Amino acid sequence: MTELETHLLNALKRMEQQFSEQLKASEKAQAALQSMFERTAEDNATLLKQVSFLDNRVTVLSEQLKQFGNLYRQNRR
Repeated sequence: MTELETHLLNALKRMEQQFSEQLKASEKAQAALQSMFERTAEDNATLLKQVSFLDNRVTVLSEQLKQFGNLYRQNRR
């Protein structure tokens, strides 16, 4: 094997090692992003339930307030 071939082979091995390291880092980052996405989706579902509950409470309280207002007006007569 010539000196040039040896240098080229070593360069190829280094490139292969770098590619392997970058691939592992990319896979690790992708797994972390997937985990964050799943957690965010769960949090969003929880928040949606809470918002729905609060929306219903506002509706009920608004109706009660109307009724109290009507009673107050009737009692003032």
